[in-house]
Amino acid sequence: MKTIILILTIGYVALQSSFAKPQPRYHFYDLGTLPGGTVSQAIKINNRNEIVGVSETADGRIHAFIWSDGVMQDLGVQPGATESNAYDINDNGQIIGSFPNAYSGAPPIVAPIGYQIAGVVALNNKGALVGKLISDVDSRILSSAYIYENSSLTLLPPLSFGGSAEAMDINNLGEVVGISEAAQNQTHPVMWSDGIATDLRTFPGLAMSQPTGINDLSHICGVAEVALTNQLGGYIGNFTHACLLRDGYVHDLGTLSGAENSNAYAVNNFDEVIGICVTKDGVQTALFLYSGGTMYDLGPLIAPQHRWNYILPSDINDNGWIVGMTDRHAFLLKPVDKQKN
Repeated sequence: MKTIILILTIGYVALQSSFAKPQPRYHFYDLGTLPGGTVSQAIKINNRNEIVGVSETADGRIHAFIWSDGVMQDLGVQPGATESNAYDINDNGQIIGSFPNAYSGAPPIVAPIGYQIAGVVALNNKGALVGKLISDVDSRILSSAYIYENSSLTLLPPLSFGGSAEAMDINNLGEVVGISEAAQNQTHPVMWSDGIATDLRTFPGLAMSQPTGINDLSHICGVAEVALTNQLGGYIGNFTHACLLRDGYVHDLGTLSGAENSNAYAVNNFDEVIGICVTKDGVQTALFLYSGGTMYDLGPLIAPQHRWNYILPSDINDNGWIVGMTDRHAFLLKPVDKQKN
């Protein structure tokens, strides 16, 4: 089975503050599905407020979509394929995705000899995209990060020679974040700039375990392991906290009451971070927005008739629009009080 990578251009188509801040206000929008479908997921949003994701169709298959100005449009499939995925959209309307069960056609990205394209994950405004290759080295399946720009694919070096690596996001400066195998088979967060890998574990503050996004200020959001203690100094356990690497320090964004864990998923160019809070038993307690040094619970903003078993954010743009998925439909949270352009 062959995976066809799709690059499509649509023409129209813990930093703390001493001042109390008002709770942000948002409108919640259920984006629905493509005709006949029952489930959908919003994955990315650009600064033109165009959203890409995937939706079930009437025949039960999965198709990529673009949503704009209240209309969800089916991006269809390539001849020979039955399904399609969308992973990112840049401010020029270029979309990256794949046809996971295509049996004909040729991908626009040609892997080096000995490698196979395993996925594409992110795209910047210059048309550079990053993803993962796989190869078989001495009967070991090895993952390699790559950047594809100007019709050329370049492997991104791991932290340790011969180690595996995966790219997760790219900003408009061409800086890439991901994970890489380091010494003693440990996995470390990494940033690549001009082809040079930097171990993000070398920065003071929390020990980041995985980056999830990078903005154009070179600030990186992610998750880090923290050891929590009680008021007497007794060890409670290891948990994960959302974090933000900025100004050379990995800041703990904390969590909201009732949850020991938090995860960050995306950061915009205003250092606004979105994510979730989760109890030690794996129960989600909050959908959060971290803005101006404060973590806000956005869950109460969702009317009871729109609530589901869970709600997961996936992206936030510079206008403050937040997208993601519930256990059924793609959603949009649109800010009431601010407009960033």
